[in-house]
Amino acid sequence: MPKCFTFQGEGENWRASYEITDSNLSYTIFYIGKEKVPETIDYTISHNYRGRKLEVKNYSLNEDGLIQSTKPDYNEE
Repeated sequence: MPKCFTFQGEGENWRASYEITDSNLSYTIFYIGKEKVPETIDYTISHNYRGRKLEVKNYSLNEDGLIQSTKPDYNEE
């Protein structure tokens, strides 16, 4: 049976969730602040499972302030 780890959190301006399985990495970042949605954000997601790290700079949010992604969790190097 595949292992699944789910993390969720919320701050003053952001709500995020992150799920790791044996083969996928899924996350959602949502702007909940009171100001205008930022044009871009920088973020880093790290976990010790297989030593993975995802670092994104100058990523554009959609008009609702949302980022969603699902990716295979492997390194092609």
